[in-house]
Amino acid sequence: MQNVNSIQRVHIQLSAQSFKYVFFNTENKILTSGAIPLQHQDLRQWEAVISGNPWEQAYNVPVYIYVWNPLFTIVPASFYDDALKVSSLELVMGQLKHQHVFAKPILSNMYLQAVPYIFEQFFTSRFKHLHWIGIPEFYLNFLSSKSTQQTAISISWHEHLLTLTAVNKQQLLFCNSYQAKDDTEALYYILFVKQHVLQSYTIGSIYLFGDELTVLKSSLVNYFKNTAFHSAVANSAMSNHKMEHHVSIELLTLHPCV
Repeated sequence: MQNVNSIQRVHIQLSAQSFKYVFFNTENKILTSGAIPLQHQDLRQWEAVISGNPWEQAYNVPVYIYVWNPLFTIVPASFYDDALKVSSLELVMGQLKHQHVFAKPILSNMYLQAVPYIFEQFFTSRFKHLHWIGIPEFYLNFLSSKSTQQTAISISWHEHLLTLTAVNKQQLLFCNSYQAKDDTEALYYILFVKQHVLQSYTIGSIYLFGDELTVLKSSLVNYFKNTAFHSAVANSAMSNHKMEHHVSIELLTLHPCV
């Protein structure tokens, strides 16, 4: 019989402002969760937390790190050259200093994501089975199973970074992010993409990730007729655990996108 206190996997989300984490046990229940603020890439607080329990038990279990930053791009697989992945991302983002770039295949394309070397080295030295996942990559994997008939869209808004992805029958239509400082800017960007990129597609479903979009839903309904809106929520994993911190839906999702 499996020990319910044993760690099965760890999910971590990295952003410019914080490091959030969730530990799952062998029954996909949450053992513990938390958040550590980040200031000026000072990792001393992280060191203090990770040096104790239950982190010391996580060395040999899968650790999934979701990277939340705008330094990503999509390259058609037919044009992709792994030796040029850094320069390919720099063509879009400008010169990247002190950044580790990882690449993943997704929907006949290659997804490129940068993460600061200081973070990559910090986690690589501590965990044996490390998996890097870009937040847009997560959404594209999520939508790939939701867009079998009509176009499906995901919208998330976290720390002012609005991310919108659209998939139609396993075809990537759109994947980008935008710094939206308020509700008006977020709504304007979403409607701009609808009008100029997705105007010829029938949008069947829109998945909203995060509480920040609750206030926008009533406005979006007016512009997306005959569209089903879904709040992307985790399943019963939260039922046994009082969340001490606001933990993102990406961390609570129980089907890692790798």
